[in-house]
Amino acid sequence: MDDQELDRLIERVHRCDPEIGMALIAAVAEFRRPMRVQITGREGTGRTTVATALGLPEIVETDPVDSPDFAEPELDGDVVVYVLAAGVTDADREALRSVPAGHAMAVLNKADAVRGDCPSVLTAANEATKVLGVRTLPLVATLAVQATASGVTTTELGVLRALASADRPTLTLSPDLFVAADAPSDAGSRRALLERWELFGVTAALAALQRNPQLSGRAVTQILNAASGIDAVRTAMSTRLRRAASLRGGRFLDTVERLAARALGSGARDELEGFLRSAAAAQIGLEAAWASPSIEGVVADHALAVPADAAQALQLARWWRNYAGGDVGAPGRRAALAIHHGYVRAWSSLGQHG
Repeated sequence: MDDQELDRLIERVHRCDPEIGMALIAAVAEFRRPMRVQITGREGTGRTTVATALGLPEIVETDPVDSPDFAEPELDGDVVVYVLAAGVTDADREALRSVPAGHAMAVLNKADAVRGDCPSVLTAANEATKVLGVRTLPLVATLAVQATASGVTTTELGVLRALASADRPTLTLSPDLFVAADAPSDAGSRRALLERWELFGVTAALAALQRNPQLSGRAVTQILNAASGIDAVRTAMSTRLRRAASLRGGRFLDTVERLAARALGSGARDELEGFLRSAAAAQIGLEAAWASPSIEGVVADHALAVPADAAQALQLARWWRNYAGGDVGAPGRRAALAIHHGYVRAWSSLGQHG
């Protein structure tokens, strides 16, 4: 919404009731506060590397969870990215229980070390999702950092092409076998590849070059970046950030409603209630309802649909009304009805201007 609209609201409310005005200033400041992402997890899971791979200025790395040397971190970020590196422990479950619903996601880092092949890694991540109740994505953060920082060099590409042409299935069974094998290129060159790209990255690069030996160094780097899983993690985190911002908007509206109730017998109440009836407040409420954890399974990663015309708005309103009438629980029903009312408002507006 327009920042100036809120600034004008603050001025009007403060003139009517300075105490309510000061409370509104604090509420608006919280609403406008920059988003904060916390990276957390137990020691040795690669929290720092994950933070580097994600590369966002709003990321804060917490002290480790379940460590005798540190107090338990307060997980109060707008988004909390929980880093796993093996099986889920009781400490992981306990830490994530402290995060408000809708604000957490997890990454299974060092995914290449969990199980050997990509299908097995995805299975491990899905198992963690079921156990934790929080979406968990596989990630090889070291590979993501390396692919972003510096691509496959001409020398490395030459070594990889030679190894790919040899087509030896046992070459990448273990780091020791990779270095010691009787294969094209010297052991020092192969060791250097492992130091830069690890066995997981080398295996992915060789598979790509076996399919297409003419791939450029840039293309192989892009394949390694994709194999790391970082794109999916970044997309999920962006979705989580967007939802966290929407949930914050819902809390802001709740605060404004409480302030309006406190402002009995003053013009401040009329000003606040006028804002709550505005199109801007309706949009904030609609986005907050869409972000509700109670309907996350329905909306998945989809953004809030913006109806193109009155007919589509009416269709969406009816769908959400029907959904609210099902066995969805009280929180889900409230969110669905809020979305329904939002689309009814859109239908009315589009119908008037259509």
